[in-house]
Amino acid sequence: MNSLNKSSNTTAPPVGTAFKQPTVLAPALRYSYRNGEIATYDTGKTEKQLLTYLLDTEELKSLHPTGTVLQGTLNYNFVLSDPDGNLYVWRAPKEHPQIIPIIHQDLIGTGFLINGGSYRYRTIREQVNFMTEACRLHLQNVEAITTNAFGTLLPFIQGTPYDNYLRQGGIEATKNVLDNIVTAHKHNIVYGDRWTKNTIIKPDEGIVEIDFDIELRGEIAQEFEMAQLLYHILFFSSQREKMLDFLKSYLQINQTALAGHDFFMVRKFLSNYANYFQDKIVEGIAGGIEQEIAELIKILLCLF
Repeated sequence: MNSLNKSSNTTAPPVGTAFKQPTVLAPALRYSYRNGEIATYDTGKTEKQLLTYLLDTEELKSLHPTGTVLQGTLNYNFVLSDPDGNLYVWRAPKEHPQIIPIIHQDLIGTGFLINGGSYRYRTIREQVNFMTEACRLHLQNVEAITTNAFGTLLPFIQGTPYDNYLRQGGIEATKNVLDNIVTAHKHNIVYGDRWTKNTIIKPDEGIVEIDFDIELRGEIAQEFEMAQLLYHILFFSSQREKMLDFLKSYLQINQTALAGHDFFMVRKFLSNYANYFQDKIVEGIAGGIEQEIAELIKILLCLF
């Protein structure tokens, strides 16, 4: 789930009010099946379709596709609007055979799988349950409005993807991103796949975590998630020297809160990331941040 236009803000719908426990009357989009499991969407015909829900008030409300389909790696994200102009996202899985071996190879190359970690893909229901539990613990992530076998209806989040925020020189919201991950780990919650595209920075620099397809498992899952996040913060930042200073200050202040992590493994994963991506281009940015990662590892060695 992303913003409609990554360089601008769009008004977000109210959360938890307009659609309180809706009942799905009719699936909106045209489904076809393979192997009886994955829904394949005919994206070329979505403008003529709609979603209809029954509210507690027994009022019928239609959600109309805006014509925008955000192509995620593992999902389609159909942007919908209601008669009041509020925006929503209908998130639905798509077949993704080409990306599965890439994700697997990345998890090998960065050291997660060869050091005892494992992963799996969460089902739609598991993702919804994960969002609900994380919100119950007051973590900063999107929560589903409703779901069925085909997908999940989510509020459209006003804001900027974290990678764009970092590219634009933003720094301060990083505190909120790290605070949320640290709190999640205290509750033994591991989001999975915490690279910066899966976080939205709101206009007030609050944050919302999105996209919970991948579940990381094993005793080193928290350490890998922390390393993955730190690596991508530096990778996408256009102010890496200032960001390193910020991270040093944050890590010093939060030594006690972070003490439950095995920072030997965090440092190992950071080194693996720098080596694995040094000659790769990700999202248009060339690798080669070995020097910055080496500086971060020095900071971690001094503190933990």
